[in-house]
Amino acid sequence: QGFRRFLHFSLRFLAIFASWQHFIMHPLSVQMANLSDYEMTDENTAGRGDWTSAVAEGGVAASPDESEEDSDARISFNEGIYDAVVVAAFGGIRAQIGVAATMQVHPGLLFIMAAVLFVSQTSLLLFLGMELPNSFDTEETSISVKTTKLIMIVFLNMQLMGDLIGTLRLFLFVSNPATWSEIKRKAFQGSESGMTRLLFHPVLTATVAVIAQLMNGAITYNVLMQSVSIIIVSESAKDVIFDCLAIVFIIELDDNLLSLAKLIFQLEDFDDFEFVFDSKPKALWSCFSRQGQTIRILEKVCTTVTMVGLAVRQLTVVFHAYHTGVVPAARDVCEMRAVALSEHSFRRFMLAHTFVMDPSEELIKLDICTADTRVMGLDDMWHEIQRQPGEILVAVSALFFALMVPSLVAKVFRGADAKDNKAKPIQDQIKDLEGEIEQKLAQLDEEIDSLVEVGQTARASCGKSCTTM
Repeated sequence: QGFRRFLHFSLRFLAIFASWQHFIMHPLSVQMANLSDYEMTDENTAGRGDWTSAVAEGGVAASPDESEEDSDARISFNEGIYDAVVVAAFGGIRAQIGVAATMQVHPGLLFIMAAVLFVSQTSLLLFLGMELPNSFDTEETSISVKTTKLIMIVFLNMQLMGDLIGTLRLFLFVSNPATWSEIKRKAFQGSESGMTRLLFHPVLTATVAVIAQLMNGAITYNVLMQSVSIIIVSESAKDVIFDCLAIVFIIELDDNLLSLAKLIFQLEDFDDFEFVFDSKPKALWSCFSRQGQTIRILEKVCTTVTMVGLAVRQLTVVFHAYHTGVVPAARDVCEMRAVALSEHSFRRFMLAHTFVMDPSEELIKLDICTADTRVMGLDDMWHEIQRQPGEILVAVSALFFALMVPSLVAKVFRGADAKDNKAKPIQDQIKDLEGEIEQKLAQLDEEIDSLVEVGQTARASCGKSCTTM
């Protein structure tokens, strides 16, 4: 039954995609091609300059009065379907619809693909956790296997923590209301109807971008927590390595899906896209402006505090698993089983419709839940921190310095450069500017004299013929 539902959902998605291609993409491609031919005529290109050439090349056209002094917001993104939704929300993704014509891609299209991927990834993680044992023996494995598990846990956590940091920073960026008024968003080129303005309204695009980053963060965190269970139940070094490759494959499905979307919709590469401040931002939400230092400092503090909390949670989960012998995934599965058995209709509804299939029946059949498999609470975390204070303090300190030291060093160097610039008196700076101006004027005088001499020489060589003409 679950497979039939998934197959039915896939067929409906393909049917919607085929209809979208036939009824929307094809007419728009014809319309955009005609629009491009119309704008390339001589009588229509007068006075448009670079704006017309940008449309002809299929790029994103900028209005003639835009300033070239836009500064980069210094926000990075990954090549994945979740981050592609954010880039599309700012008009950074275009699709080829003709030989020389392109159109802007709405973030909703990529969001649908991201939602399908999110449901698939959560289903894979749940089904994987349901098949893991609920306990393990820490005394049976050899020293080499324990060392391999420790190495893979450390490096896998480093990779996933890096992904979480990037996701959290991008989430804070798109959830800031000032972002959508001071960051330049490339307008849709085409129909100016009310429906088009509604579809590309900042409220709609911002909502889609925020939800996409929430899904990305949730998947990365779940993979981070599930990786511990997969590693600690492995019985050999080979199983540890191959299991880690499998869990990494799940997190990299968004990159593969974006590559597939590029082939299907003929999306252009957006590696060089940058989030830049608008030269004429709207005076909205100025108190949350990222051009000041306050919001950037708050974002760094929120990122650091969140990542430190996640690191403490991860460490305590590992220590608690080795002290109790219970696999962490078993605790999550038993929590899902409790939801399936509960009388709370909303929670059971979410459990039935969040995954590819309804796992309630399979969860109820499981016979692994006991009093020892309850969800790890704050009191358990505090008990593990008291039991292993040194290891947790070293790990948290290393993460804190990794997040904060680069920013502090950069600030110190910027402060030193600013101090050197301010150390020079204003009168000296004015004298230097006056000297440069005089030098430029002298060069202009020399060029004018040379032009006069050339004109006199030409007139003398021409003689009476120039007078007659």
